[in-house]
Amino acid sequence: MLGGEALKVYSTDEGISRVLSIYPYAIMERAVVRGYAAFKLEEMSERLELEQGTIESTVLPHGGINTLGLVFTERSSGKKFTYYTDCKRVLRDAVAMALDSDVVVLDELRPEPHPSHMSIDEAVVIAQEIGAPLTYLTHLTDHAEGEAFLPENVKFAYDGLRLNL
Repeated sequence: MLGGEALKVYSTDEGISRVLSIYPYAIMERAVVRGYAAFKLEEMSERLELEQGTIESTVLPHGGINTLGLVFTERSSGKKFTYYTDCKRVLRDAVAMALDSDVVVLDELRPEPHPSHMSIDEAVVIAQEIGAPLTYLTHLTDHAEGEAFLPENVKFAYDGLRLNL
């Protein structure tokens, strides 16, 4: 679809350094061999304007590193989708950015506390602070607890889940 051109990948300086160290062979302007990936790394700005809408980014603590949380707003409908995964905490400014979201996806690894991911209880607190009509928890290790223990508007995400906003 890109005619062999590199796919832009947006991240923080820290994320770009990590990708460069793990996948140095894939960072180039064009794929060397047809069918192989080529990526062009760019620093993610706080707000990226696209024809279809906007993507806002915020830093999320994830143990000893930071990840990016993203908030997508579709221009035509005004629908808002928040994606905050791979994080231990969601900072106050990130909560504020996610307010009025139609759907939120939050990190949640397991019921017990973890040093770099939110527990179910921690994720539910953030879900309630954001107050979206629907929140999905992702990155979980075990469905054994079941959704019966979650608030009505909080669900477990699953492989193949499709969202229509």
